[in-house]
Amino acid sequence: MLFSLDVRAYEACNCANDNKRRRGPAITSEIIDMLRRGIKVGRVKSEFGSILSEWRSIRHASQLRLALATGVSQRHISFVESGRAQPSRELILKLAAGLDIPLRNRNDLLLAAGYAPVYRERPLDLAEMKPAREALRRILQHHEPYPAIVTNAAWDIVMQNAAVSRIIASCMGRVACRRVQQTLPSTSCA
Repeated sequence: MLFSLDVRAYEACNCANDNKRRRGPAITSEIIDMLRRGIKVGRVKSEFGSILSEWRSIRHASQLRLALATGVSQRHISFVESGRAQPSRELILKLAAGLDIPLRNRNDLLLAAGYAPVYRERPLDLAEMKPAREALRRILQHHEPYPAIVTNAAWDIVMQNAAVSRIIASCMGRVACRRVQQTLPSTSCA
């Protein structure tokens, strides 16, 4: 909600002490000084509100649809997006679930609102991730003879199948292939 004010008109109406005439937020001397210098005054959309609004547009969800899906009032969602209300941790998680936001991005929403992340990111080589590693290995194996890779969030190759190794070996020279093999031990330079 941006507003502008002509300082001369405000001072001319002399409504600083007249509660009946004053409408809107109280004008402090700092705001009047900012207006004189030409600085726009208004609410700045919060980082959390911007991210939430972006996710709503990605999911093609209106504030009303999100409100109906989560049981939160549409007005409150509007206030949270515009920065007029500070969301609680529970509200953030409820809105993120209503928009089906991935866990990594839910952590980003929590951080933008000033809360600690809830969802831990685990490296794939931990013992507790063995079932996930095995499932990924089977998927890669079943993609044969077509190349398939598994990447992390930074797009680093974490796993690959034998077809990728063959492509790398046939497209690169021996020296380049050995460099790739140092970073990806599963690559064979036959």
